[in-house]
Amino acid sequence: MITVIIPTIFKTIPEVFQYTIDQMNACSIIDKVIIINNTCDNSHFNNYRLGQKFQVVSDKNYYVNDAWNKGVEECRSKYYLILNDDVLCHNTVFDMCYSTMEKVPDLGILTVFTSNGQTLKDYSDMMQTVDKNRTVKLKYFENQERAGWFILGRKEQWKPIEGLKIYFGDDFIYRYNYQILKQKQALAENIYISHFESTTSRHNTNSGADENPYIQLLLKYKLRDNRYEWITYN
Repeated sequence: MITVIIPTIFKTIPEVFQYTIDQMNACSIIDKVIIINNTCDNSHFNNYRLGQKFQVVSDKNYYVNDAWNKGVEECRSKYYLILNDDVLCHNTVFDMCYSTMEKVPDLGILTVFTSNGQTLKDYSDMMQTVDKNRTVKLKYFENQERAGWFILGRKEQWKPIEGLKIYFGDDFIYRYNYQILKQKQALAENIYISHFESTTSRHNTNSGADENPYIQLLLKYKLRDNRYEWITYN
């Protein structure tokens, strides 16, 4: 089973978020959805129809990376899925990704090919033609940056992200998974989500705000990042 973790500041398109909520409710392998409401204002939920699977955490602003930590800490499923509130994601995607993780035991993290800017109708129509029993085509990779809108991983392999508020958490997750845990990571190339890049995922703050704490994590765990080749390790 999968527990989905969604941090939000409710700056997405309501129809987009509601579509994915409905798809999660229709998906039998998702047993829980944890929404981390970083606005701490539950009146936002008046615009949405949730369901019994949903747990809302609304006690403070966790920002992004601590929201992921909080969600995975609450997860009791075999798999966690970090998901943005600004993506269209059909239930077939959840089913096929889950099946792939079950079939490939040394696959630590799976993400999904993203097409930007599709309308809700275009995306829904396209996904109606996808056979969820077909084999997922995997493209394995070593390094990945800025792909935190869909990260499916194994709960037992989660490493809490330390000291980062908004940025670099996904970079750390991928590198720790590959370099320390020696797990494969892959992109599913023949299933799709559509990403709208709302304010939730594109902040107006300084993108380098977490850079120094991220470098400290690289040093602490002796992780390689080709953007920081000048780092030397003891």
